[in-house]
Amino acid sequence: MKLRSLSRLTLLFMLFATPALAVDINTISDLYVFGDSLVDSGNTQNALGGPGITPCAFTGGVPPCDPAPASFGYVDGRFTNGLTGADVLNQAIDGTNSIASTEGGTNYSYGGARALGGSLPDIATQVNLFLFDQVGVADASALYLINVGGNDVRDQVQSVNAGTSTLTDQQVIDNVLGAIAGQVTALQTAGAQHILVNGVGDVGNIPETLALGTAAVTHGRALSLDLSTQLFAALDSSVFTLDAIGLYDAALLNPGLFGLPTGLDVTGSCLTTGTPPNCSGFAFFDTVHPTTALAGVLGDAMIAAIPEPGTALLLGLGLMSLSRRSRRENADL
Repeated sequence: MKLRSLSRLTLLFMLFATPALAVDINTISDLYVFGDSLVDSGNTQNALGGPGITPCAFTGGVPPCDPAPASFGYVDGRFTNGLTGADVLNQAIDGTNSIASTEGGTNYSYGGARALGGSLPDIATQVNLFLFDQVGVADASALYLINVGGNDVRDQVQSVNAGTSTLTDQQVIDNVLGAIAGQVTALQTAGAQHILVNGVGDVGNIPETLALGTAAVTHGRALSLDLSTQLFAALDSSVFTLDAIGLYDAALLNPGLFGLPTGLDVTGSCLTTGTPPNCSGFAFFDTVHPTTALAGVLGDAMIAAIPEPGTALLLGLGLMSLSRRSRRENADL
């Protein structure tokens, strides 16, 4: 068997992933996506009214409206200025972008979805829609991506900041964990063998939360970290997981290493630059969502989270090599 070589960047991506049983990504038959706006490829836009109508920002969010208007710089119903991480992962599997389920595709995610509840299909509803379409059978050779929970954290941070919260942080975590774990089980029961669950990003670090002040920032990060830690501990070892907080921390600290421009603006939104927006120097597209460049970092990390057989050994050898190089460089100082 010929093993692919691992670049230093690939090794870094794999550090944020917890591999389950190795599988050659080239043998994956398809990608099914469940989650929120970080991976939505147009379902929420289609559900609320479709493209080219009055932006939701001008209707108070009341449909019919367009939540991702092209006139603002959003692209093809996605909540960013280009492709999402789900598109990048889907391209690695079959060479195409991820297509919304409302357009006949395999992406069941909805921008604005919560893990539990909300006005848009939550994770259980999304999986149920998938199982209905597939007559209860999940393709064993496909990959199933779950990316949800960030909006549940945002709700809690905002309600605590406003003094209106009715839940404790742990209750929010328990609700999200129960929702995700329940749908992992549902997919496995239907026959799914390859499932990737992304941890939530740092809700304390998005422009929306930064605008609320220090207490909200601290709360958002702590809740995001606690949720991810408990989620990874609750999932069984057969599930691939990805530490989104660690990944984004590393990318924002050293953007050049991840192919992002140095001097990256990590606090503002590129929507403020005009129409169409110039997002080349920004980490965030709007006050919640990353630019397509930063979303691509997540996509590359998800690809690396599905290790080919044999790459675990290469990862170990690669890390040993990096460690030896680091020691040599330090010795030369």
